[in-house]
Amino acid sequence: MKKKLALLHPFLFTLVAVLFTYLRTRVDIVPLEIIRPLLFLFAFVLLLIYPIYRILGNWNLTGIALSISVFGFYFPENLFLFVSSILVGVIVTWLGYMVILKKERSIYQLTTLLNLTGGVLVLLGIAQVFLPIGRIPFEYFQNYLFEKKSIPNGRVMSSGEINTDPDIFYIVLDGYARMDILRDLFNHDNSKFSDDLSSKGFIIPIANQSNYPRTPFSISSTLNMNYIDVLLPELDEIQFSWLVSPLIQDNEVAHILREIGYEIVSVRSGYSVVNNKKVDRYYQPYLIELSEFEYFFIDQTAFSLLEPLLAQITYVRSFEQHRNLIQFDFSALSSISKLPGPQFVYAHIVAPHPPFVFDELGGLPEPDYPFTLLDGTDYPGTKEQYREGYVKQVNFISEQVIQLVSEILENPERPQIIILQADHGGGMLTDFSSSEATCLKERFSPLAAYYLPGVDEDAIPDDITPVNLFRIIFNEYFQADFPLLENRYYFQDARDEISLEQINLSCESWIE
Repeated sequence: MKKKLALLHPFLFTLVAVLFTYLRTRVDIVPLEIIRPLLFLFAFVLLLIYPIYRILGNWNLTGIALSISVFGFYFPENLFLFVSSILVGVIVTWLGYMVILKKERSIYQLTTLLNLTGGVLVLLGIAQVFLPIGRIPFEYFQNYLFEKKSIPNGRVMSSGEINTDPDIFYIVLDGYARMDILRDLFNHDNSKFSDDLSSKGFIIPIANQSNYPRTPFSISSTLNMNYIDVLLPELDEIQFSWLVSPLIQDNEVAHILREIGYEIVSVRSGYSVVNNKKVDRYYQPYLIELSEFEYFFIDQTAFSLLEPLLAQITYVRSFEQHRNLIQFDFSALSSISKLPGPQFVYAHIVAPHPPFVFDELGGLPEPDYPFTLLDGTDYPGTKEQYREGYVKQVNFISEQVIQLVSEILENPERPQIIILQADHGGGMLTDFSSSEATCLKERFSPLAAYYLPGVDEDAIPDDITPVNLFRIIFNEYFQADFPLLENRYYFQDARDEISLEQINLSCESWIE
């Protein structure tokens, strides 16, 4: 029994490291993602037990040595300082108490203190992680296990001919702003890109808006042709964006198209919440794929020293790897366009959204801050750095899009639908904590360009929002009868409705 108690605290502190690191990611990452790295870290501790015991010859000393190893390798710097200060306080208090009372001190007592401290911190971590989640209705955890959400009032019919049903490319260019916003807020003329698309037959609405300012809400609403408050009706607020992940992985658009004979294809996203691996064909740059939490944990701990090696076999969070992933996605989409159809292709490309890893010619700028996907007021640079980096990345991504579109349309044997739809606009003037402090016009004015052969331009309203996009496509191409929904707009947690008048307020006075 004493042996087990001597070795308990290294495992408790391992759990502390995982729980408290997860707290920094709990908005975007489902708690299930902590299980695999936790098991790996436990296994690593187990492998060290007997080698260290052979050296030290004492189980209590072995446990202490293992805890020191856990602190050194498993703890991010801020957590290391926090927990170390607690331990120092506990140990000093214990020593003072024993000296004052002139009691004998032993290493076994120190082991007991470490176990008690580790246990208390574990309970605190569990409470911090799971109490907020406990307020979520159980059915939404069932949703995470891919329970279907059905949409009423519509029917879809295939032509029954494999060569006449069009391939559908739904390409989300994260944070790509509408042309007038680029002109007014970024002082950038993007007319060449727009003219190139128009010359190829794209319909480009001039007053389209986003329904949501955040990627998970926008894409899940688009792919399910409905609003989040309808899809997740019992939630008073959505604190965790991972709750909508099942709506993307088992979305209604893919479900309908699969029923009429479509193959569902996706390419790897740089943002795990909107990544969809539940498809018939999935394209990723490496055979090994870590979870979003594993990326974060590696980046925050001493395991980051292994990133150069890991980069040879899997994607890791770095500017260079992010750049490579975006280039891979464009290359994969080009290859997919040559496959026999019909197919529905979903691609979420994290660009021109930060980080800014391309200049106009595709070079790799050298940011003076660590890798991050943060946007808006969380962006680590200045507004001027944002504007400059964003415009350069827009220019490069636009060239890649035109090249990709040309390659897709080179296939004369397949009819094609190409949807270029940003999830939201730019984030230079976005404060996610306040709609009043946000330039709503910038954030809610995304790129929209649709290649819809045979469809009259009047079928696409100038003020279209993504929630109606696939309703229109199904109605026009598949004899469906989906009613169009009223355009609505939400801020923050997908319950905070705002008006079009608020969105259209000028933001030019905010520009420095």
